[in-house]
Formats: sequence, C-alpha cells, structure tokens
Amino acid sequence: MGQYLNHSKLMYTVGEACKLLSLSRAFLYRLIDTGEIESITIGRARRITSTQLDAFVKAREGEIEAGAASSADYRTFSRTR
Repeated sequence: MGQYLNHSKLMYTVGEACKLLSLSRAFLYRLIDTGEIESITIGRARRITSTQLDAFVKAREGEIEAGAASSADYRTFSRTR
C-alpha cells in the first residue's frame, strides 16, 4: 500500500494524528471508539501507527470515489427517464 501521508515516525500520539488529519481531538477519539480508525495502546498510552493512518485515509478515499460513481449513475438514470 502506498503512503498517503508523508510519515516521519512509526507511531503518533492522538494529538499528532489530529494535526496530520486536520481533525479535532474529540472527533478522532470518536473515530477510534467506533472502529473507523484503529489504534494501539502501550500501557496507558494510545498510539496510531502510520499504517493505520494510511488505511483510514485510503478507506475514506474509497467512500468518496464510490459516492461519486453512484452520483454519476443516478444522473445518467435520471436523464434517461
């Protein structure tokens, strides 16, 4: 899998991941709680690996592409009716 973000570290704190993704801390924790982005814990510390960040971005890009494709299908269908 190609890198979506330019990583200089193997793992990031939640705060660092927030900055990389331009998300609030509360929203990132919500994504972690719902399983949309994976993380690991080391003792009491939570970390997000560069691989997990890339997987999250790749999944979101897939959602956008799928949404664009279905919108195009809908527009084509609407014009033929």
